[in-house]
Amino acid sequence: AERGEISLSDLVEVLPADFAPLGVLGEEFLHPGVKLSVYNLLELMIVHSDNTATDALIRVLGRERIADALGTDDLPTTRDFFTLKADPPLAERYGAADGEGRRKILADIADRPLPAAAQVTGPHDAGVEWYVTAETLCALANEVRDIDVFAINPGPVETGNWQTVAYKGGSETGVLNLTAALAGKDGRAHCVSVTVNDEAAIDLNEVSGLFARLTAQLAGGDE
Repeated sequence: AERGEISLSDLVEVLPADFAPLGVLGEEFLHPGVKLSVYNLLELMIVHSDNTATDALIRVLGRERIADALGTDDLPTTRDFFTLKADPPLAERYGAADGEGRRKILADIADRPLPAAAQVTGPHDAGVEWYVTAETLCALANEVRDIDVFAINPGPVETGNWQTVAYKGGSETGVLNLTAALAGKDGRAHCVSVTVNDEAAIDLNEVSGLFARLTAQLAGGDE
């Protein structure tokens, strides 16, 4: 399966500079020469929300290419997010900067040591995130929904109601998004994307339950 110039079977060397905490790929895994296929990295990113796999894919695909697809001016890695959140004044500057200013800040912090995860698990910092519209999320989810890695984790969606489910969720303290590109048993395509914002941590179970109910109703399943 080809996606542009890169195949899912291509091998990628995972570099120490790709490392970001919170995921399957720990620092002890990143000895010289470690290689994973693009498919393996995609699986780790989609199923396990692995930050290191995500950042390795960003490096291989290129920030500009991904930013164009998302409709954003810049594309921080997850490692960049950690670095910015650990420096509140810099995070504020980044959030207020234009695209060129943000790209300069990201270049300037590239060599900073990675802060401890405990330093950066607080509430969302305004401007330090991937801001993407629900319309764009659905368009992108529909483009990739036939990649079989999405069959591994359908999230809160009841798979019996659908031919295919391509689901991905993402969150930090005070921000939660759930998106699913769905193909109905009648062949019709649907997409549901829900974003919740709050000052405090969001109850994932509550939102997931509502998302499951919504997608079941859309499919004509039980309420």
